[in-house]
Amino acid sequence: MYEEVRKQVPLSSFLASILGEPVETRTGPRWSSCPHCGPSEHDSRKTTLSGKGEFFRCFACGSHGDVIEAAALYHRCSHKEAAAKLAGDARVVVPFRHSRRAAIPSSPDAGLVAEAMQKLLDAQVGYWDYNVVTYLTQERGLPLPLLRQAHDKGYLRMLSSDVGIAASQVARTVGIKLLLASGLLSPEKKLPAIVYRPILFGFPGNDAVEFRRLPGESYGPKALRHGSVLMPWRWNEGKGTVALVEGLIDLLSLVAMGYEDEVIAVPGCRQWNHAWNPLLADRTVIIKFDPDGPGQAAAADLSSELQSEGIRAWVDCPKDGDINDVLLASLRRRVA
Repeated sequence: MYEEVRKQVPLSSFLASILGEPVETRTGPRWSSCPHCGPSEHDSRKTTLSGKGEFFRCFACGSHGDVIEAAALYHRCSHKEAAAKLAGDARVVVPFRHSRRAAIPSSPDAGLVAEAMQKLLDAQVGYWDYNVVTYLTQERGLPLPLLRQAHDKGYLRMLSSDVGIAASQVARTVGIKLLLASGLLSPEKKLPAIVYRPILFGFPGNDAVEFRRLPGESYGPKALRHGSVLMPWRWNEGKGTVALVEGLIDLLSLVAMGYEDEVIAVPGCRQWNHAWNPLLADRTVIIKFDPDGPGQAAAADLSSELQSEGIRAWVDCPKDGDINDVLLASLRRRVA
C-alpha cells in the first residue's frame, strides 16, 4: 500500500495543498512553512525537496521524509492512517487536524548556510587547483576523467590551495555579510575556517558541503561539514546491487576499480538517514564501511536495521584498510 501511495501522490503536490504554492528557486521549489513545525516568523524558505522530489526536509525543525511522513506529521497520525488518507481510503477515518503546533523559530543560520553553500558551489564551477588535483590523482589514485565526472555531477569543487586567494574567492562569492549571518565566520576571526580546506565535496541538492584540507596542513580538523545533508552521494543510480561506503573518496575509488553497480556514500559510518530507505527498496545492499571498530559496528547495526525493514543487506568490509587503500594497493601491484 505504501509504495502505491508514493507513486500516486506526488510529494510536491501534497505540500502545495497544505502549505501553499512554493517559491521556485534554482535548486527547486521551497516553502516558508513545514508540515511539522508550521509557518516561519519570516520568509525563510526552510522546506525543500530532494531525491528527484521524493523527499522533503525542513531546515528549521529537522523533520524529513517522503509524502507519507509529511502527511503523518501534518495530520498528527500514524503512517498507516496517513497512507490511507492520501489514498482516499474511506474505511480509515482520519480527522483533519486544523490545530497546528506553535511555529518553532527557524534556526538562525540553517537557510543562510544553505544559501552560502549554493553560492560557493556555483561560483567554483570550472575552477581547478593544481595542488588539489595532484593530491587526488597521485596520492589518492583517482583518475582525472573520473574527477571530471564528479565535478559535472556537482560532487567536487575546489578553492585555491593558497589561503589568501581562497579567502578572496569566498569573500567575493559568498560575501562577508552572509558569512557572518550564517555563522561561517565568527566576528572575532579574520578568516572563515573553510578557506583552509580547498577540497569541496558537495552533496546532492547543493545545500551542504564537506570541506577537507590537504595533507600536511594542521589548521584544526581535517574536515568540516556545513549545511543539511538532504541526500547521500550516488553513482550509477539504479543499477544492480547497491554498495554502501563511507565518504566520497571511497565511492570514487570503488568506481575507479571498475565497479559498475550503484554506489551510495554517506559522510560517516553512522550517518545513514532512514528517510533514504526507499532508495534501497527491492535492492540487494552490500555494506562496505571501513574495517576499523566503529565502521564494522556501524555496518553490523545498519545491516540488521535494513533487514528488519525487509531490505536484503549484508556486510562485506574490506580486509586491509578502506576502499581507497584497496585501490592504491591495486595500482602499486600494476606498477610492480
